Formats: sequence, C-alpha cells, structure tokens
Amino acid sequence: MEHARSMKQNWLKQVAPKQTVGTAEGAAHDSAFFAEAKKKLGDKASFSEVAQEAQKMKASGKSEVARGADAFNEENGRLPVKHVDSQPSTNAKQIADEYDKMVHNPHDPEVQKSYAAMKSDIDDQWDFATHKMGMNMEPWTAEGQPYRIPKKWPPMYATTTISTSFKGETCQ
Repeated sequence: MEHARSMKQNWLKQVAPKQTVGTAEGAAHDSAFFAEAKKKLGDKASFSEVAQEAQKMKASGKSEVARGADAFNEENGRLPVKHVDSQPSTNAKQIADEYDKMVHNPHDPEVQKSYAAMKSDIDDQWDFATHKMGMNMEPWTAEGQPYRIPKKWPPMYATTTISTSFKGETCQ
C-alpha cells in the first residue's frame, strides 16, 4: 500500500500544474488551447470566438483526452464522463466471487450480441480518437508493460496525443 501511495505521489509531482504565467512554457500551453479551440470551431470562427473557447477549455481543468471523451459521449447521446478519484471497493470480494460463479457461455446468442455491441463501441471510440482528435496510437514494443512504468508515461500524455498500449494477444 505504501509503495502504491509513493508511486501516486511521484506521478502527481510530474503532472501537477506549475506556475507558468509569463513564461515561454505558459505561452506554449495557452497556444495549445488556442489551436485546439480553433480546430474545434473551424476556420470560419472569429478570433474572439476561438479565444473564448480556448479560455473555456483551459478553465475546465480537463485534459484534451478528457474533453475528447466528453465530446464522444455528447456525439453519441451520452452524459459527460464524471471524473472522480477512485476509491477502494467495499464489495470487491463479493463481486469477484459472483464473477467466478458465472457460466462461461461464449456461444450464447445474447453473449455474442453483447460482445458485438462492445466491439462496435470500441471501434467507434478508436475512430473518434484517431480521426477527430488526431491521436496516434502506437503499440508498446519495449520490455514489460507501459502501465507499470508511471515515471515514463505521464509526461507523454500531458504534452502529446500519442498513446502507447500493451499489444496483448488475440483471443480465439
């Protein structure tokens, strides 16, 4: 538990907002919001409209990826993502025990229908992220898994739209 807390504190130090008012770093950060607002509103938007949208984005406190998730949800008739700190589950063991009791029935038409719907939704999310948000997804080819190396990946997510993911294996 202490190790996890320490890892979280180290990660927060890396991604915590710094005082950048009046610095080149602050100007670059604001320019990124402006570029994102211009991309969102299009070429016909006035400078004032773009500046107002950029300020809204900056004031929201949400990352570009979080705003993208909300935009995807809005486009698909869903509510925005509720961003909260995760808490330990009080009934995790009960859920795990019930899951272990479930029957594995991959040929059941209802199960196949559920997985087909999930796959379709993931495909839609992928298309939104890569086409509308301009994200570049790259498979993780280094040793280990990217999710276990918090010191390596948070700065990348804070400054770019490149995402790496564990390749895994194809299930049959």
